[in-house]
Amino acid sequence: MNKKIIKNAAVVYATVSLFAVPLFADSRKQNQMPPRNQHEIPSRPMMLDTAAHAVLGDWILRTQNSEIKIEIERDGEMEIIWKQGFMTETEWKGFWTATDSEITFTVRIKEVEDWSGGTKKKTSESMNAVWKIAYTRDGNTLTLNSSDLPKEIGGNVTYIFDYY
Repeated sequence: MNKKIIKNAAVVYATVSLFAVPLFADSRKQNQMPPRNQHEIPSRPMMLDTAAHAVLGDWILRTQNSEIKIEIERDGEMEIIWKQGFMTETEWKGFWTATDSEITFTVRIKEVEDWSGGTKKKTSESMNAVWKIAYTRDGNTLTLNSSDLPKEIGGNVTYIFDYY
């Protein structure tokens, strides 16, 4: 009888060991952060409420000479990209939060790419700005109004939902 209990215990121990080891073997890898670019903004987790769901996604405004794209990500990151033709692109990157009528965009980086003269010139500068942006959403349109936004993209502007 004792031999049977010992044999069963050994089988149970071996089985548990086979399944438990792979669970813990890669735990160190899962907790490691990937290397970051010096200009990359670290993600910050956020809780999504109803107001946040109203603004999530990519919003586009196209004019004859430019395109403004606002990317509002689920992980709390936000980017505003302003393209002037094929020559210049300005991008503001940072974090966002929202209420039911206002987006707060904490801007951390401004990058400018210029392709004039047949070469690409890229500049990047750190920022520490907070832009308060009033918004209303009506179906697939998002109307933004803010005196904090750069004058080229500010004012009372309506964006069309591009994709989520």
